[in-house]
Amino acid sequence: MRVKLGNGITAGLQEDFPKGCTVAQVMGLKGLNGTTVIAVLNGAVAHPDTALKEGDELELVGVIYGG
Repeated sequence: MRVKLGNGITAGLQEDFPKGCTVAQVMGLKGLNGTTVIAVLNGAVAHPDTALKEGDELELVGVIYGG
């Protein structure tokens, strides 16, 4: 399944993932975790268990925090 994967800054690139892959699985494949990354799927914040569909646009945006 082909999904457009971006990082919230640059335009996303088309990438292939297994059919039925979830947001959490994509984050794992990219070496990311839900503590430091927010997933935005087709313009809305997505739950990690959300299954991706062909043509989806997923942005994995790093959380910046500090004091």
